[in-house]
Amino acid sequence: MDLLTPPATNQPVASSSGSAVAQGKQKRMEPDPDLDPAAAEQSTPPKKKRARTKKPAPPKKPSDWHLTKDDIPKNVRSTKELPTQDDAPPAITEADKEPFEQCFRTASHIRSSVQASMDEHSGAVHDAPAWLAKIMRSLPDGSTNASNIERIPEGYRLIILRAVAVLGLSRWAPDVLSKDPESKYNILHEDLALRTFQRVAAGQGYSHMGINLGIVHNEQLIYMFSYMYACAKAEAKSPGAAVRANRLSTVFKRRQDLSIGRVNILKAQCLSQHVISLAKETEAHSDDELIEANDANGIAGNYHIKVKEGRSQKVKTLFRLADVTRCHLASGKRGYRKQERNRVDSPMPQPSERTAIPQAVPIDWFDPEYFNHTLTLREQAQLVKHGVRVALPTADLCATWEQCSVWKNLSDSDFMLQYGNTVLADYNLPTEEDLKRLEEFENDAKEDEVQDDLESNASQAGDVSED
Repeated sequence: MDLLTPPATNQPVASSSGSAVAQGKQKRMEPDPDLDPAAAEQSTPPKKKRARTKKPAPPKKPSDWHLTKDDIPKNVRSTKELPTQDDAPPAITEADKEPFEQCFRTASHIRSSVQASMDEHSGAVHDAPAWLAKIMRSLPDGSTNASNIERIPEGYRLIILRAVAVLGLSRWAPDVLSKDPESKYNILHEDLALRTFQRVAAGQGYSHMGINLGIVHNEQLIYMFSYMYACAKAEAKSPGAAVRANRLSTVFKRRQDLSIGRVNILKAQCLSQHVISLAKETEAHSDDELIEANDANGIAGNYHIKVKEGRSQKVKTLFRLADVTRCHLASGKRGYRKQERNRVDSPMPQPSERTAIPQAVPIDWFDPEYFNHTLTLREQAQLVKHGVRVALPTADLCATWEQCSVWKNLSDSDFMLQYGNTVLADYNLPTEEDLKRLEEFENDAKEDEVQDDLESNASQAGDVSED
């Protein structure tokens, strides 16, 4: 039995009989001028009814025909024994390549041998079950990748490992640090990964992941070489980089979702655009860290909020008010909803690892003490170069939605007159003289850069003439 080729599917054939009948009827209804002179003398031919036509389907984009790194990683990770996002591809030694060099001579030999070898020997590798059991014991708890690997039927997991073993490989490990995806060694790994993926997907082995079977047999798949190369390169340069990058990426996504949720609540409360702009940038929000795992009953643990340097207390209070409303509204929605973890202040607050500050927020996002004494004049000028905006009144007037309703519908001029000027008095803004001097420094720096470029070009021209 062919272990790789999926069952053939019947392709529907469109019939044109309907259009032929319609054309026949149309011909019979039209009079022939040669046989009917009266018809030839008609000055105005009868109007034809315009047939209804369906709108053509939009053309497919190239991305519709390709799998991304999110579509095939479970097959690759299960083959490569990388069950979590924190695992980076290992460096390859000459000992890893030696069995391969003995088996294959050219790239074409590789491509023609993978299919035949798997068909002929997939049932003959008797140590694959023990290898599989070792892999399954090593899967960590709580990992999405590990969970997806466990849900692949055991028979398909064995096919993948047997395919690796029968080709003389001790493990599926492309040499990503070689920077040569077209080497014979890497071509074998690419073809092996794609063919085993096609086999398992065609047999519904990935049905729990919602794989699109319409693109399973596309031979122009984008291989994950560049993605794996980046992971391996970062890990080789700094051990633990994969863990740190994955953690920071997850933190950023949570903070991005938090920003979107808070903006939606501020809009739902019909607050002004200045207030909404306080929450639009991801950098305006604090990140968090999972400290408490799920308990025995499966109840989600808490995230401990880290300190966001420079943000004013009244903005923090407004954001927490929006969070309470957001969580309350989400709990009342029908249908399944993924439980959101609670965000709580840590008993021992830790500073955030992401120190970037927002650049397009009203000035009162910043704490006056931080703005006046921590930021440089250049940073202050950058923040107010498009004008000075104030979004909120003093802290005692924006702690509840009822308090916000008092001033939220005021015009900008009325708001500044009643509340904004009082808030603005706490900030030391750059003077006209400061801004003028900063501009002179920037112009001097640009002139120096142009002069350096001219001297560099002249030096290169002189070297060429000497040659």
